[in-house]
Amino acid sequence: MICKDGSRVWIDISIAGVRNNEGEIEHFVGVASEISKRKELESKLRSAVQRADSANIAKSQFLARMSHEIRTPIHTIIGTSDLLEETKLDGEQKRYVQTFSKASNSLLNLLNDILDLSKIKAGELVLEDVVYSPEEVLQEVKAVLGDQALQKGNRLQYTLEGQVADYVLGDRQRIYQILTNLCSNAIKFTNNGVIYLQVETNQENLIFSVIDTGIGIEESKLNNIFDPFVQADSSFTRIYGGSGLGLSICKQLVEAMGGTIEVNSNPGSGSVFRFSVPYLEALAPDMIDSIHSEHKSKVLAKRILLVEDTLDSQMIVQAYLKNENHSIQIANNGLEAIRAYQEQDFDLILMDIQMPLMDGLEATRKIRQWEMETGKTRCPIVALTANAMRGDANESYNAGCDQHLTKPLRKKRLLELIKEI
Repeated sequence: MICKDGSRVWIDISIAGVRNNEGEIEHFVGVASEISKRKELESKLRSAVQRADSANIAKSQFLARMSHEIRTPIHTIIGTSDLLEETKLDGEQKRYVQTFSKASNSLLNLLNDILDLSKIKAGELVLEDVVYSPEEVLQEVKAVLGDQALQKGNRLQYTLEGQVADYVLGDRQRIYQILTNLCSNAIKFTNNGVIYLQVETNQENLIFSVIDTGIGIEESKLNNIFDPFVQADSSFTRIYGGSGLGLSICKQLVEAMGGTIEVNSNPGSGSVFRFSVPYLEALAPDMIDSIHSEHKSKVLAKRILLVEDTLDSQMIVQAYLKNENHSIQIANNGLEAIRAYQEQDFDLILMDIQMPLMDGLEATRKIRQWEMETGKTRCPIVALTANAMRGDANESYNAGCDQHLTKPLRKKRLLELIKEI
């Protein structure tokens, strides 16, 4: 509404009809209310929401970029340390290699924690339902962390209590992640003791426990132990290290799976971290017939096109496969990959994503288009990339990739993949 002085104000008008005794409308009554302040507040709120959305987008882009930039050198460090450990080393050299291997893995774990926390806060965490063996998960945790426990004089054991099914349905990778995180903490705060991994069921929930005989936690510190960036004591960071992210991520992962997590502890008497998730018993995976198993165990030599622009990554993949029977050809970017594929036959393409001249996604799309136009048999393409944010894998699959592997790439996983394809 324009006022007499020429100023403009927002108004809200309500109109009602007034009826007589016969129910007929005789006249109308209108009420005008000035709502300029409300409109001003709405405008400010919209601006605030837009700024928050822009900030979240910028944060996600920053995390994605930093994740890629950090994973690339970590891939080189971990790959090189894995290769060094396969060479003849004296005792001192072996300790040095194990030291920087341990440090690079710690850095990778911290990076993964930060990305997981970001995904959870953004509501972008994706859970999977797969058939897995609870006992095999405990065995894997023990195998991975057993040496770390021994270095501190600890014994790492696991037990199955009661009638736990051989196979259950759930997110195996997240269960493993939670157990590994809790077990690493138990080892960190225990010297010359015992860490027990335990799984049981009450028919409704699958209950995992990590029990240690370590230093314990004061009761006053237990209430916020699962908060982000919190440790039981600020001095722990100086003594034991850690970012304080692990337990917070464990709690949020458990709750995302529909479960709960708790801790019981007394100073000097150790701690018990226990979490439960829905118990869904599953049938055992189908047994693979012996003929098929025998065929899979014999890995045929494959012609592999490695599309990778960094010399370090080229060296690591080539070294991983040097004792295999596979032949490897290098392409330094997407354009070279397309030319090589159009001129020769390959059984597998390992495709980096971020490259100069033409990236891996565009190269994959053009390869798939060329296959359709020429009728050439589809060649498996595996995205081999440092892109680890949610949506990166979907982009790879949408472009035409058959698998998406995140760097740092481990030798065992690469050999398994080549065997599977």
